[in-house]
Amino acid sequence: MKRWHRGESITVSRLNEIQKKTDRPIRSSGTMQTIAGITYVGQDFAQSSPHNIVIARFRVKSLQNDYLVCRRYSPAVGTAVEVAGTVNIYVAKPYELRRTPFDGKTITYGSQIITYTYSDECTRIATDGDDTETQVMTPLYFVDCEILAVMNISGGTGLAVSDVPVMWEDLNTAGRFWAREA
Repeated sequence: MKRWHRGESITVSRLNEIQKKTDRPIRSSGTMQTIAGITYVGQDFAQSSPHNIVIARFRVKSLQNDYLVCRRYSPAVGTAVEVAGTVNIYVAKPYELRRTPFDGKTITYGSQIITYTYSDECTRIATDGDDTETQVMTPLYFVDCEILAVMNISGGTGLAVSDVPVMWEDLNTAGRFWAREA
């Protein structure tokens, strides 16, 4: 494998060299580039297109049932300066953390049947007929927590707010999931 040198572009074909042992190569006609804290994968970096996967850093401003209200955020590397956006952007929660697909629904997992009832965005009751437990999302989202989100994923987020598709989805790099309340 060819060795990288400082300042050299990272191209998709070079990334594929690293991933030879995986079953799917990275596909793109261009390179990766970060502009104002947003990583673009593809050829046209000036703006996002359906052919570019865009990853950006956000700060959560409020929590809704199925999405987060966020603002773009770019910490300046090596300084105390940060650039925070002023426009609210909706970011879909990962599917398993959304309320709408599960609230009041009965889900079958193999031979186990569980009904979920939500009391708020971060708490739900799971009942299997014999046992009932309160589950909480952990770790919790909180105001100004940082998340990484992706845009232009194949198939979209499957979520709309006021009939407008939500373009961004939380990558869940914090590993949030449901756990029994202690």
